[in-house]
Amino acid sequence: SSPLPTIFTRGGRLECTCCGQNFNRAFLTRVSQRKICVLCDLHARDSGMCSKKNCPKKAWCIHTKRCLACENHSCEQCGIICADAQDLLAHIEDLPAPVAIFLDFDRTIATTRSGQSPLTSRGKKHTVDPILAALARNHPNVRVVTRNRHRDDIFAFLADNNFPVRDVHIIRKTESKATVVLDQSFHNLRDSNASQQHSIFRDIVFADDDIRELIDPQFEYYNRKEIHLHRILFTRTLQPPTLSLCV
Repeated sequence: SSPLPTIFTRGGRLECTCCGQNFNRAFLTRVSQRKICVLCDLHARDSGMCSKKNCPKKAWCIHTKRCLACENHSCEQCGIICADAQDLLAHIEDLPAPVAIFLDFDRTIATTRSGQSPLTSRGKKHTVDPILAALARNHPNVRVVTRNRHRDDIFAFLADNNFPVRDVHIIRKTESKATVVLDQSFHNLRDSNASQQHSIFRDIVFADDDIRELIDPQFEYYNRKEIHLHRILFTRTLQPPTLSLCV
């Protein structure tokens, strides 16, 4: 291969994990525990993959050559919006019709992680996102869809935090959250006049902090023109993506 321009290698003592060449630290970034040079990063993007090994391949945006999973990137064509609670609320308020809202629990609604009970804090009291709580109090069809198996604890925790929901749907490891989100029976609310009519929601919002839940194949093949599906990659602190320089 052609020798690298000296601007990349001058004074370089740090080795790129991918290509093995030494670079000036200004042209290396840390990705997890790996050091990646800018050239390898560009090559990976041109090849349609993220430099992070643990990012799902389907999370790669072919339209902008950016990673939906780790770069806080939104793409209308991919159908994924990256948002914090404030942005999620603004997005819902901009929708032209009432919505059915499906929210993940761990690291979305609550500060819990990895399926732990919200009532077991181990010295730290778990909390709910206050903006999502306000959203739940002002919308009639908010549902929890989670892999956290502590259903009764979740109900009790939400009640204690003034976070009303219509139901908590527990999804097993072998099941898909899409089966609940796309179930038409959850998109309707019985009319308050006790008639048989239902209010059909035109928009479905599904927010989750795990990109793998959002790129489920069932969502990819979903195509009902009368229903608009909004997939939100939720983050509690939405900031511009940064790559730390190697030091």
